[in-house]
Amino acid sequence: MSEFAIPLRRQLADGPAQLWRVWCRLPAPHGARMVRVLGRALRSPIDFKGLHDNSCEANISNDSCGGCGIKCTDPAKPCVKRDLSNDYGCGCKDDKLLCFGSCVDVTTHDNHCGRCGNSCPRRGDGGVLDPNAHMYYGCLDSQCGRPKCDSNWGNCDGDFGNGCEASLRTAENCGACGNACAPGEECKIDPYVGPKCMCSDGKTFCPQSPDLLYGYCVDTASDPDNCGGCGNSCVVSAGSVIGTCVNGMCVRQCAAGRADCNGNTIDGCEVNSDSDPRNCGGCGITCDAVAGQACVGGRCVVEPCDRDAGSAGGPQ
Repeated sequence: MSEFAIPLRRQLADGPAQLWRVWCRLPAPHGARMVRVLGRALRSPIDFKGLHDNSCEANISNDSCGGCGIKCTDPAKPCVKRDLSNDYGCGCKDDKLLCFGSCVDVTTHDNHCGRCGNSCPRRGDGGVLDPNAHMYYGCLDSQCGRPKCDSNWGNCDGDFGNGCEASLRTAENCGACGNACAPGEECKIDPYVGPKCMCSDGKTFCPQSPDLLYGYCVDTASDPDNCGGCGNSCVVSAGSVIGTCVNGMCVRQCAAGRADCNGNTIDGCEVNSDSDPRNCGGCGITCDAVAGQACVGGRCVVEPCDRDAGSAGGPQ
């Protein structure tokens, strides 16, 4: 399911914040995995009641902007998503202008140059653009007609005469001219910041897009969604069983209060060890029914006698 993370992130970033409902839990068996996926895409979904089992039940709106009860009362400053992170607030930050529901920097935005709706023609004065030059004319300092580089390309020699000659997806120029990756790192595309030196400390880059460029770094020795390799999920369908990743191998464990007493992996952890008097707290632990023991919370207990009832009419 993690392949939906990036398209979802793009939708949430492009659309007006108040139109989107953010969910942080889904029903089993896919809920736990989707929580991790959405967590990567949304960073920090908001649970407005503090109850994890009712999902994130409130729409992000002028009545709950970035948190419970945070109201936006100024019509000129509605609740908006201020940047690519999960930063919601009343109105844009001081360096941004609200244009058609989005916060933009009008000093550099090619479609809102100097003011909302002022779109810069990519050809500048109408000339022909060389596609091999990886450049166009756009907005700088709130003015159109300024040479700029295509996404992920840079003018690293400072000469626009030969266009934007350097790819910013290389280990020598990762995200910016001269930004070299350390040994062991890879230059990949982070969904939030673009090209970035990633995956140090022995982590593995797991792509989340068909072109294999977008993705994130994981520890394949312990990540249950990428156990031993990208996309190898340990998630299981049985609600009584938890799939974990240990040293790059999927291991099935019983959830709290459950036990596998018949050794059959098909029916999972079939015993409720919290209440089963024949397997109380573990397989084969039997409560003494003659003594009136019951299994409560995984322990054999006897209900205490009613002191008043027991002493009625007896010696004091």
